[in-house]
Amino acid sequence: MSRLRRRAAAAALLLALLVGTRGSYHPVPKERDGDLERLDRQRRVARRRLLATDPQRRDPARMALARACEELAAVPGLSPRERGHLLAEAARWWSSAGNERGAQLWRQLAEPAWGEISGRARLELAHHLRRQGAHEEALHGYSELALDSKATHSMRDRARWWCARTHELLGEQAQARRAWLALALDAGDACMRVRAWDRLGCSYLAQGESQRAREILARCERECMREGSERTPTGERVRAALASMTVRRRLAAQEQSKKALPKTASGRS
Repeated sequence: MSRLRRRAAAAALLLALLVGTRGSYHPVPKERDGDLERLDRQRRVARRRLLATDPQRRDPARMALARACEELAAVPGLSPRERGHLLAEAARWWSSAGNERGAQLWRQLAEPAWGEISGRARLELAHHLRRQGAHEEALHGYSELALDSKATHSMRDRARWWCARTHELLGEQAQARRAWLALALDAGDACMRVRAWDRLGCSYLAQGESQRAREILARCERECMREGSERTPTGERVRAALASMTVRRRLAAQEQSKKALPKTASGRS
């Protein structure tokens, strides 16, 4: 097979990987030979087995899929970007199976040489630390990524989100609220801003500060009014996010409870 055709096949493989792991699988061209075709076939078989396995018993299937992705990444002729995406997919499946190999791969991919994949790997490493209960170390990882000007804006926002969440896990409510407020004011994605307002409102409501939670909800609606009024897919997403806010639902339930109390009391008297 010519070098050009091999590169085209590898590119098609990458596209199939990126699309196939999120929904329906799009097969790659069959005009490939040797290890690339054989290993991709193994990966497809492993993925089908994973989808057919009982959700409570999927770890062996996840590990089989991770091994298939790693073997495929080792085939000569792939670009660094293609190999990086395959290794990231392997790391994802190892991690979901609770295998330490996932963290090892994320550490490898966290090196700057891996380009855009590096940011995701650093975020996943911080997630790994958080799940293990190493909240201080996780917070350090999230904070470094949030301040990295070379990372994408969305990746920095995701790191800021988890900074706030980790402050909550550490019981640092004041720091968490400051982080939620900062994210609510300047996150790049409007829906993330809505979710940050939501978390902020819920933190006050959990402390019994219902009036403060109402103020947060009202401010969120004002701040997001422009995006929410757009007749665009983004506008639809923002309206849906606003309608499904947890703080809104909890405040409404609280009001319903207050209205029901007099009836209950009069019924007992």
